[in-house]
Amino acid sequence: MNSTPPKQVDYLIVGQGIAGTILAHFLQKSGCSIHVIDNANPRSSTAVAAGLINPVTGRHFVKSWRVEEFLPTAVETYRELERKFDTKLYHSRNIVRAIFNAGEQNEWLARTTLPGYDRFVVDPIAAEEFDGFVTEVYDFIEINEGAKVDVGRLIEIFRNDLKAKAMFTEGQFDYDLLRFNEEEIEYEGIVAKKVIFCEGAQVKKNPFFNYLPFLGDKGEILIVKIPDSGFEKILKHKVYLIPTGEKDTYWVGATMQRDFKTVEPTQKAQDELVRKLEKVLTVPFEIIDHQAAVRPTVRDRRPFIGPHPEMPALFLFNGMGSKGTSLVPFWAKHTVQHLLENTRLDKEVDIQKYFRYFEHQEL
Repeated sequence: MNSTPPKQVDYLIVGQGIAGTILAHFLQKSGCSIHVIDNANPRSSTAVAAGLINPVTGRHFVKSWRVEEFLPTAVETYRELERKFDTKLYHSRNIVRAIFNAGEQNEWLARTTLPGYDRFVVDPIAAEEFDGFVTEVYDFIEINEGAKVDVGRLIEIFRNDLKAKAMFTEGQFDYDLLRFNEEEIEYEGIVAKKVIFCEGAQVKKNPFFNYLPFLGDKGEILIVKIPDSGFEKILKHKVYLIPTGEKDTYWVGATMQRDFKTVEPTQKAQDELVRKLEKVLTVPFEIIDHQAAVRPTVRDRRPFIGPHPEMPALFLFNGMGSKGTSLVPFWAKHTVQHLLENTRLDKEVDIQKYFRYFEHQEL
């Protein structure tokens, strides 16, 4: 009786959120053969992500980490995927941010005088579209080069493309079914040179990489409708209000919870978001949806990238956190260069610095 020969690929990718998708894109672009496995987890962070790109963040108006490097790669990558799939994915949207007192305004003005900030400053601002909809505040500022990426749409069309080419398997990955040979790994009839785990928060259940100090934050968001609003820009007030692309419909959020008992949406979080939104808006709104997810966060807010300490055929690409839309394209490109050309991983993301955790685990 003849058995079906195994499928040979260069890389088996586990997880098809934003990290797995963009990494798969760069591997394919480099001529590598791939196969992707994903369990379509509705509580993955990608499933509910806003797709926000924000170059200046935080209460102290700090430029995002290495934004001058990350932003051009992100724009180029999403534009490239738009051309590949003939669909709009990247929406440039300035960010209008509420200022609540003179101290905040002075801090912002001081920031704008620092090198590298001028490109992100819009002066004078144009926030008239929010007039009559948003409560009065001390002032507004406007940040240039913000964007909204249709992450959900990207994941969907990329997955459909993989399915059409027989490069995708939907299902839960079973770590016990991995079989290690001298130079290859076999999994359920697929033989690969390397397995790359892009599992997001599910990495905590991965027996090969669960030694790493992942945290995992639960976030909850609302999708709301504000009749006759038509906002084009992103508003950062008590919460983010981000146009989804559907008429008068917005992503609102997000909450952040480190200690949580359920991954499901909760009434407590919905009430919190509603209270904040009621303080922002002067008009009625309708809740369309309420979603929750767990983000793969890391204490120092740096991604985790690199091979397993003892099994180099197993590789991790994870920990992009809440800024994954901005970070993933750069680090995916960086990772593919490392895999194909044996270049060094950037020390800020290389998990080699955490190998002591693995050694301690083995004791």
